[in-house]
Amino acid sequence: MEIRLLADCPEHLPTLAEWFHSEWGHVVAGGTVEGFVERLQTHLGRDALPLALVALDGGVALGTASIRAAEMASRPELTPWLGGMYVPEEARGRGIGEALVRAAEQRAREMGFGEMYLFATDREAWYRRLGWTSLGPAEHHGERCVLMRTEL
Repeated sequence: MEIRLLADCPEHLPTLAEWFHSEWGHVVAGGTVEGFVERLQTHLGRDALPLALVALDGGVALGTASIRAAEMASRPELTPWLGGMYVPEEARGRGIGEALVRAAEQRAREMGFGEMYLFATDREAWYRRLGWTSLGPAEHHGERCVLMRTEL
């Protein structure tokens, strides 16, 4: 498995958009496949946010994660954010998610950030195992979640 920038393998953008639509289309405004394609096209950065990472095995996309400057309108002072973290169910349990989180943390560190944030709706315990800490409850897109942070 290798983790690459989406900018280096943009042919996977439609797959990621399908994943996002399936997982979050019901809660994100403009949550159509086309809307996710448009949003992901802004994540083709290499040295500036937002950017997306893709886990690949033999050219097959296994998961993705993004680093974004902002994620919650209610917390504009917090940056950067780990977002768009997704591994399809059939690929879970193989360490892909952890590898993506670690790659995103490393990339953010290389970009000069000292901390990183995320919101978790249902994976708080998993992120805790990876060393993230809870900053308390929050709400995003009308869903309850937990705001989390890690030091880089």
